[in-house]
Amino acid sequence: MTALQDRPTTVAICEQCGSPGAARELEDGTLLLIGAGKRCPCGCDRLRRFR
Repeated sequence: MTALQDRPTTVAICEQCGSPGAARELEDGTLLLIGAGKRCPCGCDRLRRFR
């Protein structure tokens, strides 16, 4: 298992409010916002990778 800080970083977009945030992508595709975890500060847990 790879340490979290060694996971690739990307930009994640909240699907509810549209806010962008720096995130780490886990092996299973889950995005974790750096400093916020699985949820956007608005409370939404649906994040997508910015393309």
